[in-house]
Amino acid sequence: MKKVFVIVLVFVGAQAWAMSVDHTGLLNSVHRLEVDENTIRVELHRMNEMRVFSTGEWGNRQGELNQISVKLEGLNEYEYTTWNMPFDIFNRTKGIRGGSGYIDIDRNDRLELSDGNRTDASGELPLKETQWINARRGARFMITIKSNELDCSGQRVCGRGDDGTVVYEMTIPPLPANLPRTCGGANSLNGAVIDGAFQFAGMLDYTRVASGNPIIEPSVDELDSFLCFLPVQEEE
Repeated sequence: MKKVFVIVLVFVGAQAWAMSVDHTGLLNSVHRLEVDENTIRVELHRMNEMRVFSTGEWGNRQGELNQISVKLEGLNEYEYTTWNMPFDIFNRTKGIRGGSGYIDIDRNDRLELSDGNRTDASGELPLKETQWINARRGARFMITIKSNELDCSGQRVCGRGDDGTVVYEMTIPPLPANLPRTCGGANSLNGAVIDGAFQFAGMLDYTRVASGNPIIEPSVDELDSFLCFLPVQEEE
């Protein structure tokens, strides 16, 4: 009887270990989703071309953009990248980078979000890091774009700190049983403008909710962002 009791303990311990050992995830981020055969990795690429839809100022007069963050979030985990002044945001329309903690913006200005002044081998301004989370097949997840604007022009009265947020919530569509280990046509969905609004073509139950000001969203002029679905990988 004593021997049987020991065997049961070993089996239960091994089962618990198998459910938790592959909790691979993002460094410095929340990651508590248990990994099993239905878990996949969701990557967000190139969401760094933005357009100003509102400035945070009355009548959409010129605003002073201080910060943008892009957050990818699923059940029990999230990852996000934040762009701050002065080097991480470039106003392509005005041809200026931020200075003194803010950058001037007007409605319909096009922005590039980058890792300082660094470019990759092609000269393209990159996302700081590829954001990714683990998620269940068929699960819902969110992308949140939050913008902060400071009133620093005119009399240099700063610190009002208006915030605007856009949240895209979506459901992962059916995917191949055996996913490729690199991004490609079989496991990637591109950003697109559908019915006049940005979304990822092929996602299910896609919703958009915006609140506050300023509102900064992916540019409809250059849509090179995409979502990629991969097998769960070892921690990086």
